[in-house]
Amino acid sequence: MLFSCFPNSDCEWYDLRRFVVDYNEDHDTTYRRFSCHDRVIRDRPAVDVLLKAENSLKMAIERKSVVWPPDFLSNHRNMHDLADMVEDRIKHIPRLLHDDLYQLRVHSDVLHGRKKKQIEELAEAIGQAIVGSRRDEAGRIEVRGDQPALWRFGPASQYDRDETTPESGFGIHMVGPLFPRPGYNYAKERTLALEGMSSELLKQVDAAAKKLRLYVDYEKMLMLQFFADLDVPLADDDIIELVKATDVPYGIDEVWVAYQDFYSPYDYEVAWQRLV
Repeated sequence: MLFSCFPNSDCEWYDLRRFVVDYNEDHDTTYRRFSCHDRVIRDRPAVDVLLKAENSLKMAIERKSVVWPPDFLSNHRNMHDLADMVEDRIKHIPRLLHDDLYQLRVHSDVLHGRKKKQIEELAEAIGQAIVGSRRDEAGRIEVRGDQPALWRFGPASQYDRDETTPESGFGIHMVGPLFPRPGYNYAKERTLALEGMSSELLKQVDAAAKKLRLYVDYEKMLMLQFFADLDVPLADDDIIELVKATDVPYGIDEVWVAYQDFYSPYDYEVAWQRLV
């Protein structure tokens, strides 16, 4: 139930389609989307999606992200932006990304709290260094630098490849501090994560209720998706307990939580489980 990467699309509907399919199948209904309401209504609060079905109440859906730590997604976005920017600067190098799988390794601290302009400056420095380097006898490029942070670019190692890895292309690998970090206290970190996630959950539930209660003659659904860094010491059972322990305010009929429904060892669809 904890996700460590972005939603697949900026459109809320993208990851809600599976919910509608499963709901119709389980409840013998025919719900279908008739409005991405927050994209149509701009002058007042509006929910993300409206559904309608024959012989059923219309349905209003509000999806919320619950994130801990609060800057996790912005830092994660910086990683994606850096990868895209560097690739854009090196993709014209003849055959480079067609002949092998290349990897950029960067320390994660360099992305924390950075603005987009700073990420662009980092990408420009790395891109220029790669473009200006020479190939070795095997025709590969390997280059590293320490400005504005330690980084390395070269073919991915055998340890970073498996049966699911493409033969060629480009990817990014974030190098973090040793884990557990010196002085790391599991109990303290877990308490901090539980309190932080609970606080963020309450904020999102209250914000959703203010919108949903405006839709009087609708079934009102709150869809929650939880995001956290991989080293956050929380598990699915923690998320379930947090949601079930939360007082659901007036304006919300049901609460659903996203989970990963894997169809391969590394690939999944976003599916939904009702908890309240």
